[in-house]
Amino acid sequence: MDKTEVNKTINTSAENVWGIISQFSGIEKYVPAIENSVGKGEGEGMERTCTMSNGASFDETLLKLDHQNMELQYDIHDPSPFPFSKYVATMKVTPIDSDKCEVSWNCTYQVDSGSVEEADSMLSGIFLSGIEGLEKLNS
Repeated sequence: MDKTEVNKTINTSAENVWGIISQFSGIEKYVPAIENSVGKGEGEGMERTCTMSNGASFDETLLKLDHQNMELQYDIHDPSPFPFSKYVATMKVTPIDSDKCEVSWNCTYQVDSGSVEEADSMLSGIFLSGIEGLEKLNS
């Protein structure tokens, strides 16, 4: 399995960031590549369908929702429009002080077409733009 990870400190409280991320649906509010998301259910086991700006869509399931440690885990159902499969991601928010936190977004996956470098670059870009989007929402 291959892995991609992005960690970034942002000037926003961990509680504000976690409040957005932990809702699971509404990812389009902070990830520019996602145009729309529709959630079904609540808590662990919840599903969402994400539609990207290019019209492609994919389904995800919330596997873990840990409010105490501000961590969630989700997967993308196969098949997806991406050049990889077996994707499982974790998002974690770590408080630094009252108005600063670190957001970690990482995933494991199996590349099906293209190179690991291409998949890593694509995912890193999405993760970084999402983390920056979280900061903008709270500024």
